[in-house]
Amino acid sequence: MNAKKVSDLVSNLDAAATNGPIPYPALAGWRLKSVNGGLTYLVNPQGYRQAILDDTTYANLFTTSEGIVPVLDIDSIAEGPSFTPGSILARGDNNATVYLITDGKRWGISSVAVMTQYHFKFPDSTVPMILLDFIPNAFWA
Repeated sequence: MNAKKVSDLVSNLDAAATNGPIPYPALAGWRLKSVNGGLTYLVNPQGYRQAILDDTTYANLFTTSEGIVPVLDIDSIAEGPSFTPGSILARGDNNATVYLITDGKRWGISSVAVMTQYHFKFPDSTVPMILLDFIPNAFWA
């Protein structure tokens, strides 16, 4: 895939009026990587890029590495917190909600559409819901 500028990926940018990186909610769900190599990032619903720090965490969360967009100016996107190494997706028994577990919090993802948009991997098995209930709630999308 050819390298892109962030402005090529978003139709109506206000980046010219700012100094420094800004969030791009229009890129939510995109997986990006600098053309110079380095980390892969996921753009969250608020438009911040979040670093995936290792291959194991990437494999825990995503269905494929296809579709990662090489970007020339990745630093123009504001950076949010990195995914904690070992982050996972989990689903409680008798519960349709999938949870992203990272940084000591659980982020509920209740929609198949959101799972698909973010290329998240559906958990192969379930865990007792009582285990997930002890992880503090946060909200993904």
